[in-house]
Amino acid sequence: MMRKASCVASTSEHGFVLVAVLWIIAGLSGLAMIFAVYMSNSAQALAVNDAGLQAEALVSASLELTAYQLSLAGDNARPLQGSFHYRLDKAEILVSFVSETALIDLNLAPKELLANLLSGLGADQEDARYTCKKRAERPIGCFHRDR
Repeated sequence: MMRKASCVASTSEHGFVLVAVLWIIAGLSGLAMIFAVYMSNSAQALAVNDAGLQAEALVSASLELTAYQLSLAGDNARPLQGSFHYRLDKAEILVSFVSETALIDLNLAPKELLANLLSGLGADQEDARYTCKKRAERPIGCFHRDR
């Protein structure tokens, strides 16, 4: 009779261990899920930062290549404007540049140059002259306080 009692006690202990093991497995799977969500969020945050760094590197490369293109031509033969295309790390970049010497300072330019520019853009010759005359009275970019 003693043998049956020890057999019953042994079977109930195995059930208790089984429940404990199942709880441990459930806890570990919960921790694994939390870790997976954390890694996914970290990867997304780094991808956003990656795009910003890549854009910054592409702009820097564009500036350096533009300076290189201009330095190849020499001082007297530098183009007033230009463009070129290159590929870098799955990105296609089209760079266009305009030299500072190709720009017109509207405050210092002679009236004839501005009148010709405006008429070349489609303004009537008389209107262009009148506009240049008014510009000479009040320079662009200067603000005068009313007294």
